[in-house]
Amino acid sequence: MLGSRYPYGQVTAAELRQALDTVLTNPSYRQRARQMGDTLKAAGGYLQAVAEIETLLGDKAQIHDHVLA
Repeated sequence: MLGSRYPYGQVTAAELRQALDTVLTNPSYRQRARQMGDTLKAAGGYLQAVAEIETLLGDKAQIHDHVLA
């Protein structure tokens, strides 16, 4: 897991502050983010990720053209 999960709309300001502090100060989160970035690059980068997402969504969303415009 890369981050923390909380039910939508049910997190307090104090819980959010604590979660952010944990993510920003715990080196394992940085290491995991770096690993995920390396994996994404090896799989073709963000443009390939966008293409894959668009394929999964079909004609419901054409994000790619709007991102690059």
